[in-house]
Amino acid sequence: MGFTDVVKLTAPDFQSTVADATVLVSLIPLAIGDLVGAEVLVEVQEAWNSNVSGLSVGVSLTENYFIDNSGSITGMVPYEVSLATVGPYVATAATHLVALMTPDTGLTVTPTTGKMNIWFRISHRKDRNLQA
Repeated sequence: MGFTDVVKLTAPDFQSTVADATVLVSLIPLAIGDLVGAEVLVEVQEAWNSNVSGLSVGVSLTENYFIDNSGSITGMVPYEVSLATVGPYVATAATHLVALMTPDTGLTVTPTTGKMNIWFRISHRKDRNLQA
């Protein structure tokens, strides 16, 4: 099964004025029963020019990261990551998929250039045939 959902992000999506603050961007809402496959692909289309030490992609307010602090994406094109650090995720409450950018120590995340796509495999409960 291929990827079903893509989120396109650009530099203005990740902005901070606070040193050492991780920037969180909400990507896709999940409802109870939605299933997210373990394979997540990050495709950098334009190099990021910020002080970014890592990128994580996961589920809001949990420790379930499909990609956990993958390392600097600054200056790298294309940069594709598909190694998940957790297995498939089933939403047991309404939540969101999120992306987090972590700045280098003492710096802020303030990119002026950068484009990426984040691809997911999601089976939304509302789309599945749940007839008994």
